[in-house]
Amino acid sequence: MTALCGEVTGWSGERCRGVVTKLIASGVLRDSTFRHPLLDGAERWDSYGWLDALILHCRTEGQPYGDVVDAARPNDPDAILRERMDRYGPPSFWKRVGGESLVLPEPAPYPDRDLGEVLLARRTHVPWSGTPMTAPRLSRVLADVNRPLVDLRRRAEREYTSRPSVLLENTYGDIETYVAVFDVEGVEPGLYHYAPDRHQLCLVRRGELREEVRTAFTGQERA
Repeated sequence: MTALCGEVTGWSGERCRGVVTKLIASGVLRDSTFRHPLLDGAERWDSYGWLDALILHCRTEGQPYGDVVDAARPNDPDAILRERMDRYGPPSFWKRVGGESLVLPEPAPYPDRDLGEVLLARRTHVPWSGTPMTAPRLSRVLADVNRPLVDLRRRAEREYTSRPSVLLENTYGDIETYVAVFDVEGVEPGLYHYAPDRHQLCLVRRGELREEVRTAFTGQERA
């Protein structure tokens, strides 16, 4: 490399050796046997035809980003969102459904069975018990399923005034949970909206909806 540097630049051997030494120290030049730990992943992207996307990702990593079309320069998301909230008000973090509501009981405790054992037992069949579900069990299912949503929304509620871009991280912001109740002890049959912030069911439509749900799920008899 020192000789090549001299041929290309016409510099002295000492100066070229200094350049090569600095290139080695900075990691630009590597031994021919060196294989970067990320090379396998890069080659996989290349095999998929995604090399241009990988280069774009690498070159833009850490760059300020704004989604304002035709902006002369990148816009700060916090500034843009703060301006919009000043104009239109803060977002509504929790959907409210009018009508009757039912406060769910404390979630049932977790069973003693190992989760892996339960999953393996369900691989080939579903042992339906034929008995109604209890309200505490329904409470447990709804609380666990919505935990990631609640965590992200709570954080957005806490931080949106000081850091509006937290709204962009609210991955589950538009997800809502609806429950079709058939046989749950203490809960009247019907369609409900689940309010995770209050742990309540809000009645949307009263009645036995089993046949309608079965039709929606292409005739599944277990509905």
